[in-house]
Amino acid sequence: MAEINGRAAVVGVGNSDYGQLYRSPDPDRTAIALGLDALKLAAQDAGLALADIDGLILSGVTDTPAQYADFAYRAGMRTIRYLSSNVQSGRVAAPLIAQAAAALATGQANAIACVYAATPRSRNVKFDRGVSELYDSVFGLASPGAQYAMLYSRYLDKFGYLGRHEPLQAAVPIAFRKHAAKNPVATMRAPMSVDDYLAGPYVARPLRRNDYCLVSDGAVCLILTRKDRARDLRCPPVHLSAFANHLTLNETYVPAEGPGERYYAFAQRMIGEVKAEAGIELADIDCLQVYDNFTCDVLWSLEGAGFCAPGEALDWVQDGRIELGGELPTNTAGGMMSEVYMMGWNNLAEAVRQVRGECGDRQVADCKHALYTCLAGQSNMALFSRDG
Repeated sequence: MAEINGRAAVVGVGNSDYGQLYRSPDPDRTAIALGLDALKLAAQDAGLALADIDGLILSGVTDTPAQYADFAYRAGMRTIRYLSSNVQSGRVAAPLIAQAAAALATGQANAIACVYAATPRSRNVKFDRGVSELYDSVFGLASPGAQYAMLYSRYLDKFGYLGRHEPLQAAVPIAFRKHAAKNPVATMRAPMSVDDYLAGPYVARPLRRNDYCLVSDGAVCLILTRKDRARDLRCPPVHLSAFANHLTLNETYVPAEGPGERYYAFAQRMIGEVKAEAGIELADIDCLQVYDNFTCDVLWSLEGAGFCAPGEALDWVQDGRIELGGELPTNTAGGMMSEVYMMGWNNLAEAVRQVRGECGDRQVADCKHALYTCLAGQSNMALFSRDG
């Protein structure tokens, strides 16, 4: 990725009003319609006409990948030089941004719109399948949450947290709820105390309801263009200055590599690549946007990226350390636990807005670098940086 980093920039951002959609589910609502709205908002944000956009990358949005033509036609796009239609999956969000940057750097398009949209809340979709349909359900692992709960139980036992983890664990969803309260389009904005957190039932012990991400309708669009063109557009360009990717092909339940848990070894490799490509150190990162499908993934991201040592994250996040004004503001729009579950795309949008400096009450002071992390089967990190 070093050959393309810094050669493309995000110039437009658009998204749904997540809270409004959550309060009014509608079975007739379509992902295509939400995606079109987000695309138009992003084009307006960038100061581009839809005719100026000659690349399209979709995630979700359509029922089948072949329906991209319907989406593009309804958007008013008639000539597309670069097209990529992809599955709806959180692990692909940052890789698709990197894909857009590569296409721009190699001259395959002048401006590319990356669009994610989905309506699982209105369609009453349940995320109730195990990762391996062959084995997981037989042993009661009937959802991703159950798998993560087992991995997290091992972590708590290994590092001596069992019996004292819950008040510590609450610090993560409470921090994100505080941030969501400053975000006018967030889904969950009501304050949360430790007692509120503990009142939430277990879904898969030791994970309670507020340790889980939401189920949401909505759409996000990010528009990228070449660096030389970006500076002439309406908003300050935000560059993809580093990207790292790691596909895990080992068994889900095998022992972890190295001193940490499941994701530690390859998270360490990815952060090393990011720092080398961007020429920065951890201390240069002003905010962190984490793929927070569950509280434990936030802890493993902090450890894997090196902000704290393996087994220290639950203690490290105390005393407002990941809150606005703390050492490492994290998921500053509320993340997928409190803002919306857009499979990571909402966190990418927040990273861009933080670097732009347009987040109002939740703005991180003088934010130059925002790191996005996703630890999953296909794990990735992306660094978004101010125009140098």
